[in-house]
Amino acid sequence: MKKIFVMLLMLLLVFSCRKEKQPEKPEEKKTVQENLFKNIDVDKLSKRLEKKMEDKGMKVDNFEDLSSDGKVFYYSTINGNKDEIITINYENLTPTAIVGKITGKGETQMEAFKNLSLSIIEASDTKLTNEDAQIIYEELLNKLESSASSTVAAKNNLTYGIEVIAGTEDELLIYAK
Repeated sequence: MKKIFVMLLMLLLVFSCRKEKQPEKPEEKKTVQENLFKNIDVDKLSKRLEKKMEDKGMKVDNFEDLSSDGKVFYYSTINGNKDEIITINYENLTPTAIVGKITGKGETQMEAFKNLSLSIIEASDTKLTNEDAQIIYEELLNKLESSASSTVAAKNNLTYGIEVIAGTEDELLIYAK
């Protein structure tokens, strides 16, 4: 009888100590939106930019690392012209902004600026079509009529902007951040 009592006690102890298995929660999958430039590495973005610009008849020269004021950039001239540049600002190989610059406001430079702007807008988010990029670009130009800079906050949570820097040689900047 004593043996049965001890065995029952031990069984009770074993069953009471056994942890109840919790149903497994499905793992939450983090969805990284690779369509947005901030979610890919610098190399992928530079290739994406090269492709978009090539589609618009522009050639990006080799990208180089550049440091200035404690910040790091991936820098390239366009069509071998030092007055046409593109930079990718980044931290830890993750892009933070894309900036393009054209010096001058002649007809040729304005056409180059338009193509550069559309390329940057399209490369910033692969879900944007050429028509979407046109709409953003035109909205930026419309806002620019009353000041030297304009910005548009798009549905994709990116901000696009144009700045005109007047000087001996006017500079036009386009950026996505």
